[in-house]
Amino acid sequence: MHPLNKILKKVMATALRYRMFEREDRVVVAVSGGADSVCLLHVLHALQKPLGIDLVVCHFDHGLRPGEDEEETRFVHKLAESLDLPFATQKAEELRIGGPSMEETARDLRYSFLANRMHHFSAQKIAVAHTLDDQAETVLMRLLRGSGTAGLSGIPPVRDGVIVRPLIELTKEEIVAYLSRTGVDYVTDPSNLDATPLRNEIRLNVLPLLKKRQPELVKILGKTATILREEREWMETEAGDWIKRRGQAGLCGKITIPLPEFNQMHEAKKKHVIREALKISGGSLSRITSEHISAVERAAHGENPHARISLPGGQTFRRVYERLIFSSEKEKEPKDFFLLIHKPGLYRMKEPSFSINVTEYGRTIFEPAIHSSQTALFDADRITFPLTVRNVRKGDRFIPLGMKGHKKLKNFFIDGKIPAEERRTIPILLTGSEILWVCGFRMNDRFKVTPHTKKILKVDVQMS
Repeated sequence: MHPLNKILKKVMATALRYRMFEREDRVVVAVSGGADSVCLLHVLHALQKPLGIDLVVCHFDHGLRPGEDEEETRFVHKLAESLDLPFATQKAEELRIGGPSMEETARDLRYSFLANRMHHFSAQKIAVAHTLDDQAETVLMRLLRGSGTAGLSGIPPVRDGVIVRPLIELTKEEIVAYLSRTGVDYVTDPSNLDATPLRNEIRLNVLPLLKKRQPELVKILGKTATILREEREWMETEAGDWIKRRGQAGLCGKITIPLPEFNQMHEAKKKHVIREALKISGGSLSRITSEHISAVERAAHGENPHARISLPGGQTFRRVYERLIFSSEKEKEPKDFFLLIHKPGLYRMKEPSFSINVTEYGRTIFEPAIHSSQTALFDADRITFPLTVRNVRKGDRFIPLGMKGHKKLKNFFIDGKIPAEERRTIPILLTGSEILWVCGFRMNDRFKVTPHTKKILKVDVQMS
């Protein structure tokens, strides 16, 4: 097979294996002008018809090298014109050279620009030019930083179903050879020869040294990343399923996990459950490290029944007695609520979100009182409409089912180890000024069904 056809076939296989594109997708191609991105553009252009995609060329000017940046922009623009493709560019307004966050800031600005252009052109995907060498460098960098399996699984071929990396299984050597055989020009960024940044030092010094011992090192590290990524994806699925079965979802993505069941899991699975809970509640793990995961795990196992950890990205972990609670800064402060129930029927509340269904019926035989987290039965003759549903108030008290004396609702919640911030979202059902039911927890003993009950009032509450 001709070497050029071999490269095209290899990229096509990668795109199909990871389902990078759908037919009729419009794809924003990020082109810096360097060898990798120029190769990406030419390969995707050659595969346009087989893949059934349209291309848009986008170039982001970081503004760090006056003169050279403008020349690169002109180069990419001419390249897009030569292929008869739409072109868009943008220059960063402010990006300070140096500092530990410069690379991260530059990346964020670049991806923000690409996302903006994707929406502008009604595109579905963003293609970037990460290669197998980039994968190897990333694995080594993260190994040096002490990353876990999530970090060592490297750069994903597809991220969030939008960002795709068609060259992720091509080596730098294959890319340079492809451009040489096709006679395609590209520009070289002199900053890539500066060994000061860690990635450049690994590329220029560490990898060449290790390749003397193992010439296939780049491919081996790429294979290792793939194995770890596949195992991590499987464990993430397992962890997500466990959270769905055993956890409890609240407002704004809040996740509550029962500590006793969490403690029964294997240590490795615990870490994945923590990561998934943080992902669900906060939406991003980009700044969550293995140290953060370990800190959460230590708090879960500690002797203190109350613990709080502030995490990057506005995320928060709390341990409250036997519950592990994951939330984010998006979580709203509970508001007072009030619902009036004039007669039996179905009623709904928006915030907090719940529905309450009230039905009344007679009976000819004795039925014991049913009480669960969602349903309670009352002696209808002891109840007067309208009923009200509201949040807890200072001084609330009732006679819990099975008891004879009154108990303050505050003490009832404390005994039940209900977190203070959750108490204000619990619906309290009343007849007149008397509490009928602390919904989901305990009804009032004074209104229970007895052998003398003639009519039953059934109340079902569904939190959503």
